[in-house]
Amino acid sequence: MSCVIGLTFLVGLGQWEGTKSRGMAGLTKAENCYAERVHPQLVACGEGYECRERVALNFAAVINHRRTLRSVYRSEVIFNSVRYPCELMADDIAEQATCFGGLAAKTKQEGWDSVGLKVAGVSRSGYAQIRTGMAFDEVEFILGGTGEQISYSGGGGHSFALYRWVDGRAMVVLSFADDLVSGKSQSGL
Repeated sequence: MSCVIGLTFLVGLGQWEGTKSRGMAGLTKAENCYAERVHPQLVACGEGYECRERVALNFAAVINHRRTLRSVYRSEVIFNSVRYPCELMADDIAEQATCFGGLAAKTKQEGWDSVGLKVAGVSRSGYAQIRTGMAFDEVEFILGGTGEQISYSGGGGHSFALYRWVDGRAMVVLSFADDLVSGKSQSGL
C-alpha cells in the first residue's frame, strides 16, 4: 500500500473499491514523495483520530499551497528554490503548512527576490542567473524586458522560439521550448 493510500486510510478519508483505492486522488509523483515524508507523523498519532485529522489537514494545506506556487512559478528552478526552505525546515507538518501559507501570500516579485533573482539587464550577472527550465517571464525580469523574437515554430501542442536581448555590443540569445529556457548563448558580455 502506498503512503498516500495509507495516509487517506489512516484518517478515514479513503475507501477501497475493488482493487483500487479512492480518496485523496490526483497527487503528482513529487507530491507522493512528500506524502512519504509525512507518513511517519501519521503513524506517530497512533489511534488518535484528532491527531491524524490534524496531520491530514496540514498535508492537504501544504499540497494546495504547493500547487498555487507551482502555478505562479512555472519553472522547476524557481519553484524548487521557493518551496525547499519550507519542506526542509522541519519534520513538523504544521510548521511546514504555516511556512507554505506565508509563501503563498507573497507576490511573484517577492518570490523572485527571495531566491536571489535580480534585474541585471544584458550583462554577465544577468546571463549567469538564467537556467535551463526557467520561464519566459522570469527571463524578462532578469534581462529587463522582452527580447526580440528571432524565430518561432509551433505545432502539435508544442512551441519553439529563439529570442535575443541586445545592449550595445552585448547580446544574450535564448531558445525556448514551450516557453521554458532550453538553451542559452552570449557574446560581448
